[in-house]
Amino acid sequence: MMNKEEEKIINRREYKRDYYLKNKERLSKLGRLRYKKDKDKILAENKVYRDNNKEKADKRRAEYYEKNKKRLDAWKKQWIEENKEKIKKQKAEWYIKNTKKNKCIICGKTAKTKYCSIKCMGIGKSGANNIFWLGGKSYEEYSKEWTNTFKRTIRERDGNMCMICNRHRDEFDMAMDVHHIDGDKQNTTVENCISLCHGHHMIVEKTGDKKYTFWMPHFQKMLSKIHGYDYSHLIIEKEVIKV
Repeated sequence: MMNKEEEKIINRREYKRDYYLKNKERLSKLGRLRYKKDKDKILAENKVYRDNNKEKADKRRAEYYEKNKKRLDAWKKQWIEENKEKIKKQKAEWYIKNTKKNKCIICGKTAKTKYCSIKCMGIGKSGANNIFWLGGKSYEEYSKEWTNTFKRTIRERDGNMCMICNRHRDEFDMAMDVHHIDGDKQNTTVENCISLCHGHHMIVEKTGDKKYTFWMPHFQKMLSKIHGYDYSHLIIEKEVIKV
């Protein structure tokens, strides 16, 4: 059973709702007129109210979202689909207004970023300007022993599998890469080459000094254990072997 105070509150709410529905147009018009007249005052009052009740409002908003999550997400998805072109246009307009107009560092033309085109970006990030630059190592020539037959021998020795992830070539639908363990393209021997998938080959090549301090002793230890290769004749620092 409700007490008298609760009944009064409910009756007051119902009365306000009924009164608003009956006088909706008149009240809306008066509200707009008052807003135009006292706009700054109303905005200031609203700001003060929001600042004082921020935590309460956030809590209520979160609770409402949890209760109506599916419906709100579906409505949002539908609204985005219906207004896709409008959103794209507004984003483009905002980007033009709020981004600085830079000059391309290659050709000097107006650009949104450092470069005005993919061509200029390719020039700007090539050679020594590239973060993966190794001093022109990729242009070095391979030895005469570096043939398709030799590479096939290494792949067959390793079972046509990547020696890091142990995945077979059939999973990639392509042949394994053959990697020079010590990075020397002239040192083309079975002891110095290993099969890697393209992804792991790129990771090894782009790890900088780690290629020699970690991967080289790691691969040598692996091949020595599997095939019995002897690397004792190589002069490697003790600190490198411990890694």
